Amino acid sequence: MGVPDDADDWAAVETFEDFVQLVQLLAADYAEDEREVALLTEQGVLAAEGRWAQGTPGAWLEAMGAWLGARYLDGGDAHRGEVASPSWRTFAFILSVSRGYE
Repeated sequence: MGVPDDADDWAAVETFEDFVQLVQLLAADYAEDEREVALLTEQGVLAAEGRWAQGTPGAWLEAMGAWLGARYLDGGDAHRGEVASPSWRTFAFILSVSRGYE
């Protein structure tokens, strides 16, 4: 697999070091998305959200909780195997995917 290349590359995470790299990529992606949305809004092109459906870390955590509940608690046993013995890739998947959940 290798080290993740971008914030969507959660599947490349195998080790703790890879996970740290993904977290750093997510932070950079959030900052870049915030800049892009601000610029486009200022130009009158966009007055909505960017790649991140949430505007604050607190909102991201709230969305993450909702996504986790919907996928693993409310959805039956279809995805329970993913969290039976979580790996760094599982955590990377949760962080990466939940940033777009509303």
